[in-house]
Amino acid sequence: MDTLKTNAETNLKNAKELFETTLEKELNPQSRHSERSEESSADLPSGWEWKTLQEICGKIVDGTHNSPPNKAKGDYQYITAKNIKANGIDLSDVTYVSKEVHKEIFARCNPEKGDVLLIKDGATTGIAVINTLDYEFSLLSSVALIKVDKTKIYEKTLVYLLNSKAIYKQMRKKMDGAAITRLTLEKIKALRIPLPPLPVQKEIVARLDKLSENVKRLEANYKQIIANCDELKKSILKKTFERES
Repeated sequence: MDTLKTNAETNLKNAKELFETTLEKELNPQSRHSERSEESSADLPSGWEWKTLQEICGKIVDGTHNSPPNKAKGDYQYITAKNIKANGIDLSDVTYVSKEVHKEIFARCNPEKGDVLLIKDGATTGIAVINTLDYEFSLLSSVALIKVDKTKIYEKTLVYLLNSKAIYKQMRKKMDGAAITRLTLEKIKALRIPLPPLPVQKEIVARLDKLSENVKRLEANYKQIIANCDELKKSILKKTFERES
């Protein structure tokens, strides 16, 4: 049983590493040439370019910098860094703000379905997700709202890039703060990414989406095996204890 659990844990780790490695190869071809400059055009395939986020996005802002009164119930959901997870938006612990507060926040920071949300403050800085919510909500300043220029980049391309090790490393170099580390909007706008042509982006995203789904299925299976092993071990120990007592 212990061997089965150990094997499952190893396979779970390998599945995650497989996706991370493939992601780097697909969208960060310069990582194959570590001896060269991080931003050398010689590292990029034909048609690819180095671009800053400001050059390929129509809007990059963050949520309110004044923490408004928020409660367990209210008019509009109030999304903060704690609600942004690697697998998407988590509403299990969400609070609400009033209509008046929301109106003021939303006038400047208006997330729409399909936009990119990036954590910019705190320990989880760098996690990027697609907004899957099809209704209005308010954002705190710990989350940046990014609206891409769809003539230059797809939202999913940007999310995959931002979640890659190469771009995360670039973010870490730009982070400020002692107690709470953060990325300023200006530094987010200055992030440089290797940008493939749109047709190539479409192909890469399709491959990464397919691999991601396969890895998620494998992870679910391995996690279930680990949980089953833990439950079986507890059951055996309980029965042994009951017999001895």
